[in-house]
Amino acid sequence: METNSEVIIAYNVKSFDILGAPPREIIIYPPVESKFSISADEWNTMIQGNKHIHGNVSDFRSNPSPHKTSINEKRSIPIQDLLFENGKASFSLFLGPILATVDFEITHSEIRKEFDAVKEYLEKILGTKNLECQIKLDAVGKDIQSKSAHFCSGEIINGSLFEKVEDYVVSEAFLNSELDIAIVDDQLEKTATLLSAKEPKDTNWLLDHLNKLKTSKHYHHLRYLSSRQEVAAFKLRITGKPISFIFVIKENLQQFLVWETYETEEATYVWWLAAPDRNGQIKEVKDLLEKIKWLRASNKSQYIRLKLPNFKRIEHDYSGDDWGFEKWRAVLTSDIQLPLNKEAAWSPNDSLAFYYPQNQRVDLGFRYTKGDTFRENWYSSALFSLREPVLYGHYKKDGMYRFLWLRAFGPPVVFVLTRSGELLTLTTEC
Repeated sequence: METNSEVIIAYNVKSFDILGAPPREIIIYPPVESKFSISADEWNTMIQGNKHIHGNVSDFRSNPSPHKTSINEKRSIPIQDLLFENGKASFSLFLGPILATVDFEITHSEIRKEFDAVKEYLEKILGTKNLECQIKLDAVGKDIQSKSAHFCSGEIINGSLFEKVEDYVVSEAFLNSELDIAIVDDQLEKTATLLSAKEPKDTNWLLDHLNKLKTSKHYHHLRYLSSRQEVAAFKLRITGKPISFIFVIKENLQQFLVWETYETEEATYVWWLAAPDRNGQIKEVKDLLEKIKWLRASNKSQYIRLKLPNFKRIEHDYSGDDWGFEKWRAVLTSDIQLPLNKEAAWSPNDSLAFYYPQNQRVDLGFRYTKGDTFRENWYSSALFSLREPVLYGHYKKDGMYRFLWLRAFGPPVVFVLTRSGELLTLTTEC
């Protein structure tokens, strides 16, 4: 056996040769009953300065007195081997000088139990799979007198680390998502589970983190729409990248579906929801979600040219410190209240506008053929000639029923039956 190491640990050795300077300590486990050890002082006395020593195991005394060991060194600890708890992290190391596995504990007020569930993300955020730790240990034989450990870099564990983890998770789950349209609450629940959060995350938490990662000119707009969200009627949706949000808001008992982008500087899309019952609303919203998928595939210009009566775009003016939020809110509030009263009912600009929904409506007891543009234009042009308002997407507290009579040899006639409490009024126009 040739070595210049400070410590020699060997098994089943009957003889040995040591060249050069003697080791600090020798521990030999021969095929006899007792372990043999010799301290550095004893070794130096024996060799008396010789450079080349040959000895036999029997030359060493048995049952030596316990020797002292001091360790003060850096060790690279895999993050996956760390056990995180609130206020501390622990790990185990095998230490050759004492032939034992030792448990170490690092205390730090900023260490959180949640780190244990996101070790993979910690590796990505810190840019390493290992953390450098300084360990210290004093022992007599295998009896540990004292031990301690700390991270070599104090900046590794700090108050912002978990926020960085949250931001990373949000970025992966939302900003970089390939999902088409998803329910925000479902995505937030997955995020909370991943982060081992005690309480569920909400939309405001999501918007705040998104805004930290990528500032949006629509941040205040989205916060406002979130505060108006009809939670009981519709679960907030989010699209994949470029991300946007889909809300259902309510004003004076009338509901609207609003599509607002987060990353891109595009107009706000607003649809009036006209279905009178829950099942009809579900169907209507489902159709609009499919329409938004289609619009995301570069079909916006084509859709805008249709000039549908239940649809409105609100352009953004980003002037001002609030990115034009107050101006936008004033326009939105004005527009969504427009069809809520008879005098301000939506009036089309030309005879090409459609007066009727373009979807099949079997829930109301009749079927309107989707895509029948001949009927659409025929009926709509007749109503336009009489300057009739569009009732589709129009809410009234009192009932209103309109009958259109298209005569073969005369101008069209409209009969409108209006109910106000117990009073019924029939009006005609031709």
